[in-house]
Amino acid sequence: MDYFESTFLHNIYLDPRIRNSILSRREGDPNWWRVYGEGKTGIKEGLIYTNWKQSAYYPQNVDSEWYGLDFGFTNDPTSLVKTCTQGGEIWAHEMFYEIGMTNKDISDRMELVGLLKGESEIIADSAEPKSITELRQRGWIIRGVSKGPDSVNKGIDVVKQYPLNVTSESVNIIKELRNYKWEQDKITGKFLNIPIDAFNHALDALRYGCMTKLGRRSFAMEQEN
Repeated sequence: MDYFESTFLHNIYLDPRIRNSILSRREGDPNWWRVYGEGKTGIKEGLIYTNWKQSAYYPQNVDSEWYGLDFGFTNDPTSLVKTCTQGGEIWAHEMFYEIGMTNKDISDRMELVGLLKGESEIIADSAEPKSITELRQRGWIIRGVSKGPDSVNKGIDVVKQYPLNVTSESVNIIKELRNYKWEQDKITGKFLNIPIDAFNHALDALRYGCMTKLGRRSFAMEQEN
């Protein structure tokens, strides 16, 4: 007996506007497309980011580039993520991910991995104004991310609007992407619109930069639509 897999593409009665809406999400959210576009089983439930894939390289010619910095110390790592846009996609590369780093350590390490004082643009966690000030005094172009109501979810939404490419060497970013989930109701099992506070250090660094550099662009697109 032959097996035929039917999807929305085979539905001759489907409104063309709905068809085009489904097709438009093909690149941006692969898991959504797998379920609703191809009619297949989705991947691990509850993951926040499913719009990513590994890349063997980080592009040389980019449209825009910046660095996201999330501070840590004793238990949480300090994470620096290089991010750029090219061809309507986001690319991310892990620069370092370590615990126990002082501000001097961070400054020294940024120089060691190739950032340039007075040139490289860094967007950091605004909850650490003292650290930002100390790094600025050391010659870095650094500012805190602008936060507001529901800023975490809004930042996540910005990142999810683009295909995300992560270099294969970025092992901690990849680990976090595979484990960063929405909180789950213990009684109903339903996933809530609240990110877990774990596996989010490199991803917070990524989010800070994207919120700042791409947030206004995303808002403008929403207004046009």
